Amino acid sequence: MTQSGIIFNTQRFSLHDGPGTRTVLFLKGCPLDCLWCSNPESKNPDMELMYYRSKCILCGQCVKSCEGLGISITEDGVLFDRNIVDIRKCAKACPTGALEIVGQKKSVDEIIPVLLRDVPYFRRSGGGVTLSGGEPTMQAAFCRELLLRLKALGIHSAVETCGHRTWEPFHRAVEAANLILFDLKHINPEKHSSAVGVDNEVIIYNFMKLVPEKKIIVRLPVIPGYNATDEHFRAAAALVLNSGFKGEVHLLPYHSYGSGKYKALQQVYQMEDTEPPTEKQLKAWAYLFESEGLVTKIH
Repeated sequence: MTQSGIIFNTQRFSLHDGPGTRTVLFLKGCPLDCLWCSNPESKNPDMELMYYRSKCILCGQCVKSCEGLGISITEDGVLFDRNIVDIRKCAKACPTGALEIVGQKKSVDEIIPVLLRDVPYFRRSGGGVTLSGGEPTMQAAFCRELLLRLKALGIHSAVETCGHRTWEPFHRAVEAANLILFDLKHINPEKHSSAVGVDNEVIIYNFMKLVPEKKIIVRLPVIPGYNATDEHFRAAAALVLNSGFKGEVHLLPYHSYGSGKYKALQQVYQMEDTEPPTEKQLKAWAYLFESEGLVTKIH
């Protein structure tokens, strides 16, 4: 029987999630709770409701469909108790698309034809398919079967991962991938925990164990107020070098592009006033890795 997973987006023609032109498949569920997350709808492993106030005409159809259970109209729009409300009923009743269910259960058999649409672009550019999220390895069985199918079809595959999963399911999930895009949020375990909710012991263990086995790109988010310091990037460079890693390092500057999604989920975005790092800072931190012989790119 083919495995199924919870998918929340498919992004075609991506140029920043591995080599060449790629299709990125976003899976729901993540063990981290990063303050700067640009995909907050990915954290919950289940389907959930997003509410776009700009599309809402306050017609009350959603309230009627749910008989007022867990839902009401206020001066600021529709208010939900997400532990009670029937999200399917609400979304179905909305005439304007202001209510959207995020997350669909799809089997590998259903997903493969969608991914094969862009094979000509993959062949021409050296691209392929990237599994992202969320954390793809949270859905290890689905992830593994999909990667094996892509491998059999001769399609390059990559997995974006935070690495926070016990080794056995983590390794099963990524084993068939051609490339691992491995995020390292912070090297200090206490500071790692302070902004993402877990320490980095399992993450570093998995990284060290995976380095001799897989082709990896190390990705370092650059987050002002959290890890955007010389001390952090010197520690990151030391860790990467001590692991025996010889691949590329990518610096991912902070951005707030996903902040609007928090409003749609009726959550507070805690980094609203954070400014991105300057180009001068990014080049200086990139030089730390380049001076050690590591190819470094700034996204």
